[in-house]
Amino acid sequence: MFIGQNRAQDIIDIKFKSYLASHKTLPHFGVFGSSGNGKTLLGQEILHKFGCTKFQHINATSIKTLQNLQGLLVRNLPIINGVIIDEAHILNKQISNTLLSCLEIPHTLSLPLPKRQIFDGRIYDKGEIISQELDPFILILTSNHKDRLDAPLLNRLTVIDLEKYTFDEYKQIAQNFLIDQGAELEPYLTDQLCQIARNVRFLKKLLTAAMEIKMSHGAVTFDKVKSIFGIDNNGLLTIEVKYLKILVKYQLLGLQAISAQLGLNTDYILEFIEPFLIEQDLIEITGHGRCLTSKGKILGVTLV
Repeated sequence: MFIGQNRAQDIIDIKFKSYLASHKTLPHFGVFGSSGNGKTLLGQEILHKFGCTKFQHINATSIKTLQNLQGLLVRNLPIINGVIIDEAHILNKQISNTLLSCLEIPHTLSLPLPKRQIFDGRIYDKGEIISQELDPFILILTSNHKDRLDAPLLNRLTVIDLEKYTFDEYKQIAQNFLIDQGAELEPYLTDQLCQIARNVRFLKKLLTAAMEIKMSHGAVTFDKVKSIFGIDNNGLLTIEVKYLKILVKYQLLGLQAISAQLGLNTDYILEFIEPFLIEQDLIEITGHGRCLTSKGKILGVTLV
């Protein structure tokens, strides 16, 4: 059972009821949001709701050529009726356009042959276009960067933007996770872990660490769990504190310069560090670079 994301679930219900009423074309979805908040899990929930019991789940890094796309769709669609592609923003324009054409009725995959070969009893020269009919399917693309997705493909999808989970939703997720694991933690400890969770994946890591500490030591404390993850009393990870200290020192700095200071690539910073700092109103991004907010400056004084 998927917990939270009520707006997303409303959109899915509307699409499902519309499909039941018409039985015309299957909808396709784009699920977007920050890392660790269940984009792929929600995609699976969508497929199950529409009766797609067999589906292919693949990362876009595995679809580098049209032949990769052909292998995914032509070989699998007679067997499966749903496809989830994670990190869809890295699909190149050629693949995005070809994938878009596959969504039109009738579902057909058209692509140039990479070499001279026999297809359906006929000899085709290199570069000739062949068209292969596809069985109906639901496509679900997930990504942390909706703005990087090819616009025509994005416009063809029903877009679902994941929202921030509430504390009560985190509590429900934690309770279900502990039940699934056959484990128990003190309610006050579970509440404390939910308060410092920045996404569902991180919450489950915190809970897992707490369970392991309890199993090995017989007891577990909030401070012990925090120490394992390097979380300070402000709820910040060590790398986040280092990021803030850089801005305390330089006041205004571009992403590339921060990347060099931290020794991390820019994609990692954009995906795993800055979202939480922005969410906590500690930093802001301007046309000239990154800087501390008023709240961030107050906190920054305590970090020096």
